[in-house]
Amino acid sequence: MAFKNSISEPKEKKVKIPEKKVFEPLDEEEVAVMAEVARHEWKPIGKEKMVQMSADGKSMAKNSLSKAGRISIRVTDNDLEGIKTLAVNAGIPTHTYIGMLIHKAATGQIQV
Repeated sequence: MAFKNSISEPKEKKVKIPEKKVFEPLDEEEVAVMAEVARHEWKPIGKEKMVQMSADGKSMAKNSLSKAGRISIRVTDNDLEGIKTLAVNAGIPTHTYIGMLIHKAATGQIQV
């Protein structure tokens, strides 16, 4: 007497691999950057420059986090708006940006 296997073999499941989505730019500036990259207008900066930029960033972060003293200043509304705009463009908070400017002036990195 032959027994029929009541357990069926698993059927092959076809796994649908999602298509790779292309990065959607957020604004016109990103569209321009993507076009520049496609035209190979952006060049690698090299390891030495990357290490130097990293060290500069760490130094700025360390200096901005040290709370050695506090000051209070008054500035015109127009100057404050300009500083806020520059800080946003730099991608850092306004107070950090102001501290960075003061640090650069104090260390002779910029002339006032």
